[in-house]
Amino acid sequence: MISFRLFLSALLLLLLVGCATQPSNEYIDADTADNIGAEREKSPADIYVKLGVAYMQERQYGTAMKKLRRGLELDPNNADIHNVMALLYDQLNDIEKASSYFNSAVSLSPKDPYIRNARATHYCKLEQYAEADADFNVALANPIYSTPWVAMTNAGLCALRQDDAVKAEIYFRRALSGNAKYFIALEQMLKLNWQQKSYPSARAYLNRYLAVQQPSAALLWLAIRIEGELKNREAMEGYKRQLLELFPDAPEVLQMRGME
Repeated sequence: MISFRLFLSALLLLLLVGCATQPSNEYIDADTADNIGAEREKSPADIYVKLGVAYMQERQYGTAMKKLRRGLELDPNNADIHNVMALLYDQLNDIEKASSYFNSAVSLSPKDPYIRNARATHYCKLEQYAEADADFNVALANPIYSTPWVAMTNAGLCALRQDDAVKAEIYFRRALSGNAKYFIALEQMLKLNWQQKSYPSARAYLNRYLAVQQPSAALLWLAIRIEGELKNREAMEGYKRQLLELFPDAPEVLQMRGME
């Protein structure tokens, strides 16, 4: 029913890691039967929510705001509109309004795990970690939450913001237990193992990541260094060629050349 949640999940990651990568629909589905005890009916405002999100994808924030406000006029009790408005205001760095809309979304639909996950991510950005943990826990306690690995990964990213690598790893492993192909959690486990100098494990997560997702320049540069530590010259040269072919102008190319 609410296909726009795919894009909104990407926005949550942007809040935590400053990354505009949009997750693939293969890994984040659009299940909407997550709000225990609340049978949501169709609303005349739904189309405006989707239009608002579409314009947000194009970074046409002014037009997105107009569409969402029209939706609010039609259905002021629509929790999804409040949630999207919160994300939009967060993108516009209006933290006060973002917080207000997140709170109203939770008030309107307190058991919705997606909305709880969204507000938790917002709290984490504000370094309100106790509040973030509380919302993550509510989201993950929902037994019919269709994509709990998304909230688990966000909770892991939040733990990294607190410099708690142990807690982060627990969450990322839980996420991968729920979805072994969730590439965002795979990437985080790859980076953690690299930082811990566990190079064979880092390579294993690298291979799992590459099996489901195209690499970025940053990831190829990391792959080069992992294979360098493992003394695998052939693999290292292969990743160098990929970096040069796919991202010839990337800053990572200069870093690569600096190591030669």
